[in-house]
Amino acid sequence: LPRSAHLAAQPLHLQRLCTLTGGDDYELVFTAPADSDDAVRAAAARSDTPVTRIGCITADRSLRCLDANGRPVPAPGASFDHFRNP
Repeated sequence: LPRSAHLAAQPLHLQRLCTLTGGDDYELVFTAPADSDDAVRAAAARSDTPVTRIGCITADRSLRCLDANGRPVPAPGASFDHFRNP
């Protein structure tokens, strides 16, 4: 996942905790068919908008976090839920 230079300089466990459960860094999230990668990157370049592919949607409804080598990464906890009743 994209992260600031400051966060990238922190220990890996802290980076994962902040990127998977934090909520103060914002980046547009959207889905697009895998075969539209060139079109998405061209649109990003035209609008000077950074784009980072972070995963794919599958028929399996569960969330799986993998590292850059495809190994499972345990999620450190739940992120903030705006719809949860206090």
